Amino acid sequence: MSKKVDKLRRLVAKLSARYGEGDADVLRLQSDLDALEVLTGARQAKEPGGNKKSFDFRSASRRLYSDSCGSGSPH
Repeated sequence: MSKKVDKLRRLVAKLSARYGEGDADVLRLQSDLDALEVLTGARQAKEPGGNKKSFDFRSASRRLYSDSCGSGSPH
């Protein structure tokens, strides 16, 4: 979503330079930009840090065997 916010930020800057900050369309886009920034800020605050998944590339039978041995780690 950050690409969308960056593109909208650049568009607002270009249009405000061309038509002025008081233009109705520029004001509407600015309010949309503010809403997106609040939304992405809230979404980033909700996500846990790191957000990395660990993958287990062992076969299903190998995982079952390792888990039944109690070690839980790959052999």
